[in-house]
Amino acid sequence: MCELLISRISRSVADSEKDRRGCYKEGMTITVEVDGWGWTPTERGPRYQIIEVPGIDVADVLEWLAPQYVDDEVPEDEKVHFRRRRRAFKLVALTHTNLQILQNEELNDTTRLNKLRSLTFDYRDDGEAEGEAVGPPPTASGTVVAS
Repeated sequence: MCELLISRISRSVADSEKDRRGCYKEGMTITVEVDGWGWTPTERGPRYQIIEVPGIDVADVLEWLAPQYVDDEVPEDEKVHFRRRRRAFKLVALTHTNLQILQNEELNDTTRLNKLRSLTFDYRDDGEAEGEAVGPPPTASGTVVAS
C-alpha cells in the first residue's frame, strides 16, 4: 500500500516563471510514501490531503512526482524544466465516494491503479501548446473529503 500527499492549495510567488516551475499547485502530488508513513500534524492539516491506496506499490505511482518538461523528446541531460509536476489530481474528483472505491478489497491492483489515474489530469493534455501554461480544471475545495 502507498500513501500520497496532495496539495489542496496553490502556492505562488511574484515571478511567474519561478511560480510555474517551482511552486506546488492545487492537486499536485508532493510525495509518495509507504503505508503507515508518519505524517506530521501540518501534513494532516487543511493544506494537504493524504490518499491511502491499498495494493499499490510506491513505484507504481512515482510518475506523479515527475516534472513537466518543455520537450520530452530530447535527451535527458538536455531537458528543460517547465512545471513542478506533469500530473495533478482533480480535487473535485476526490470525493468520499471515489476514495471509498479505492479502498474496495475486491478491486484488483490494475483496476485500482486505473481508478486512481482517472482522478488525475496531465497538464500536457489540457490544451497546452508550445510553452503556454494551462492550469488545472476549476475546483470546488469544499467537496474534498480528507482521508
